[in-house]
Amino acid sequence: MPRHQAQVSCGHSSKCCTNMAKSLKARLLAKIVIDEFGCWLWTACTDRYGYGKISVKNKKEKAHRVSYVEFIGDIEAGLVLDHTCRVRACVNPRHLEPVTSAENTRRGIRARNEESQARG
Repeated sequence: MPRHQAQVSCGHSSKCCTNMAKSLKARLLAKIVIDEFGCWLWTACTDRYGYGKISVKNKKEKAHRVSYVEFIGDIEAGLVLDHTCRVRACVNPRHLEPVTSAENTRRGIRARNEESQARG
């Protein structure tokens, strides 16, 4: 089959069509490096807080949330994802736990306090 017949025409740039053709899981995995602690560190675009960003259906989404949904399943309404590894750039779904916003805040404060005490 000639190349032009195999391409999908969506009216967007060819880069857009190429990205849409890849599965979302493949796109996620192509943008990580795995560190010695098992974190899947996001190597692409991040927001000012260090969370990964990825375009899904022409909308920027948080990469860790997309990863969780793709590899684990839906996030229950009203819950946020806590990075149990405390690494914002991590998108490893095994390092993410759905919790309430209040619990996520408590855990973050506890982790910061423990880090401060360890420094002395």
